[in-house]
Amino acid sequence: MEPVNPYSPPTVHRNAESIVQPFRYGQQQAVYFLVASVIFSLMYTYIDESVLRTSYGAWPMLIVTSAIAIGSALVTRDLLLSPLCCFAGTMSGDILAGLVRNWGYAQLHYCIPLSIAFSIPSLIIGLLLRRRRSISEQ
Repeated sequence: MEPVNPYSPPTVHRNAESIVQPFRYGQQQAVYFLVASVIFSLMYTYIDESVLRTSYGAWPMLIVTSAIAIGSALVTRDLLLSPLCCFAGTMSGDILAGLVRNWGYAQLHYCIPLSIAFSIPSLIIGLLLRRRRSISEQ
């Protein structure tokens, strides 16, 4: 780290790309959590609807994708991608269920508010951890 001289004139950077990092490591981890959530939901729906033909519904998928979203919020503190893990995972699984069975079975009008409600805990955890980190860094 360079020593800071408070009496030196301010410097103007001509190239902002050298200052700003294009992609944070936490966002990359959040994308991995998002991909894992979508892959789990698609695998669960395919096994549930096509292979076993048990049709247990979206509740196990909602619970697991919510747990993945909470894990993503704990690890990455991302406020956009962590709640999106639950929403995107549940929606992809429900759309696949609609394609495999029929669109009346998919019940998107139930899954949209439920997936939003199940993603709220990850948003709250991300906000609390981000706030705690900013207080501890001061």
